[in-house]
Amino acid sequence: MNLREKLKKMPGQKREQTDSPEKPATVYLEENRYPLSYCHGRYSLEDFSEYPFQNAGAIFDLPEELSRDELLFLDTETTGLAGGAGTVAFMIGLAYFAGDEVVLEQYIMRDYDEEPDQLEAVKERIEERSNLVTFNGKCYDFPLLKDRFIMNRLEPPVLDNHIDLLHPARSLWRHLPSCSLKALEWQVIDFRRGEDIDGSQVPEQYFQYLKEKDFELLRPIIEHNRDDIISMISLARHLGEIVSLSDSIDWDGNKAYNLGYLFEKDGQLEKSIRLYERARDLQDSARLLTRIDKKLTWQYKRADCYDQAIKIWQEMIREKRGGLFPWVELAKYYEHQAKDYDSALKLVEAANKFLLSRRYYISDWKDRKDALDHRLDRLERKLARRE
Repeated sequence: MNLREKLKKMPGQKREQTDSPEKPATVYLEENRYPLSYCHGRYSLEDFSEYPFQNAGAIFDLPEELSRDELLFLDTETTGLAGGAGTVAFMIGLAYFAGDEVVLEQYIMRDYDEEPDQLEAVKERIEERSNLVTFNGKCYDFPLLKDRFIMNRLEPPVLDNHIDLLHPARSLWRHLPSCSLKALEWQVIDFRRGEDIDGSQVPEQYFQYLKEKDFELLRPIIEHNRDDIISMISLARHLGEIVSLSDSIDWDGNKAYNLGYLFEKDGQLEKSIRLYERARDLQDSARLLTRIDKKLTWQYKRADCYDQAIKIWQEMIREKRGGLFPWVELAKYYEHQAKDYDSALKLVEAANKFLLSRRYYISDWKDRKDALDHRLDRLERKLARRE
């Protein structure tokens, strides 16, 4: 009989341990089951694809055949937000897909002496489903748990994969003021919490519970933890929709640009160009347009699509956007691709005048001028050899 089987579910009450010659279980298990029809923000649980990470190589370095039934969503509530040796995960929430429902289990330490049993129960579940999904779990939750395993002389569980949703979220929504899970809930997945305890208040609330031993003091934290975990499922679904370029996404210039950058880093040239082009159509500011144009023209160069790049560089020069960038890029094209040294020379001379007119606003203008002068000398030598 494993440790979890010794935790009898009695909703709303303390879980009594069964009679057993083995060491009695002393950790509290709160279990909730959600039908797949359950909606959390813009998605229901059944919207979560059976193979959620197909075509998601740009943001998740994972096997595409990984199924949702192999995933384990994890979030902890701790006695301190800074971590460290004295920080304990007094609540460990886990969720997983099982048939036609999602099971959410919360292992709660009612006092410090219950930590070994709590960790053993959690380890059993992680070993069954060793593909972990967290939000900031790579930097915080899982390292903290590993430390607690070691301090309790227990072997930490080994993961096959760890999917931390914070990192792709920061890449896709870096233009937002905050990429906290709570901020993404209402800005991205359209979920609004009811009355909710602030994460910064959780440690103090737990310490108050330890003094008074009134379990109702833990109820706000339990609800907070549940919302965090179900939000991770919805957010993971939303990330999958974005990476698949779904028409159901409310695209904007920033979102398309950020995803285009992820595809660029992943070496997916065609997709990155499509996203940058979409971002260009949707952008709403000259500053964003300039950032897009720089990335898009670099990708056009890689794809040998110089006609499209030239049009954008010329447009940037006319609109005085991008500083020296369009002048230099266009000069490079005429020098190295078109072999039109006269046009390249004129562009470098014009770039020099442009730079001098803005020298009071550019801290490294002398270095930039040296680079332009070096290019100018090279072009003059090439022209001299032609004569």
